[in-house]
Amino acid sequence: MPSISQRLILRAIAAISWLISIAWFISEPGFGPLLAFLTGTAALIGSFAASDAPISIPTFEKTKSDREKRNRLAMLKLVKDSWVKDVLEKSLHGAALIALGLEERKDAFESP
Repeated sequence: MPSISQRLILRAIAAISWLISIAWFISEPGFGPLLAFLTGTAALIGSFAASDAPISIPTFEKTKSDREKRNRLAMLKLVKDSWVKDVLEKSLHGAALIALGLEERKDAFESP
């Protein structure tokens, strides 16, 4: 995965803000497009103070400790043993069927 820095994000915001403000000013001159342009300028200026280090986003799996992984596996086994095997597999699914008395009737409506 390519590394993204805060500086790159702020410069992208600046460029997008400038493009939007120019298109907005052409279609509707006023204070709004000027404010969008100034926001882009502020983002560009802020990008010089921002860090160029890549932003690291830790994934949940990488931050788990070995103990948490063991606890999760133990809980999954407990749920499978107590709920799936004891309750769901011993339920009446398929044992008590109800005859609904349904039948197919092709003449129930007119074809358009």
